[in-house]
Amino acid sequence: MKCITGWTTVGLAPTNRKTSRAVLFAVLLSAYCAMPTLASYREYGTNRVTFPQWPKGLKDLVNSPARYAGHSLNGCSEFEFHVAPTALNQFIENYASIRGFQHHIYLIPDGEPLKTDCRLELQVLDHGETTATLKVMISQTNQLNDLKVPASVTFEYMPALFPKAAASAEDTRRAGDSENEIKAFVEKHPSRSP
Repeated sequence: MKCITGWTTVGLAPTNRKTSRAVLFAVLLSAYCAMPTLASYREYGTNRVTFPQWPKGLKDLVNSPARYAGHSLNGCSEFEFHVAPTALNQFIENYASIRGFQHHIYLIPDGEPLKTDCRLELQVLDHGETTATLKVMISQTNQLNDLKVPASVTFEYMPALFPKAAASAEDTRRAGDSENEIKAFVEKHPSRSP
């Protein structure tokens, strides 16, 4: 095998030093740029989490006993909760009482009408200033009629990202009813935040 400028002639190796340096530089630059992304991922599960820049009350909400999962990636933390329907209003009230950011709650049709608890997702963004939004999956068990509306909260409808395939015509009707109920609730409770 003959060597040309330090590279073998086997395969698709560069044939001159300028090309080989450019390829090497591109590979090293790509690896360097990917390192911060890989290094910033954190899986929390149910371990206690806190960041010094979080406003008062956010740490307590994030570390609620109802949390079953959580992770952070590049300044975005997401925490998932299972809350009994009777405790949903208290969770929302605790969220609304945190000062320092606007309170947005996205109501999403759950698609699993026979659930016995509420699924919530709290997303905390730390990009210069801290903000937090709450997603509430609405099913038959957590009726919107029982939902209390704190003054500082803006409700918005969000369609399900991956709607579940309906098993029957009854499931399809129920899913449509849930969407319409959420849209009506959002219309009835317009934004009152500054």
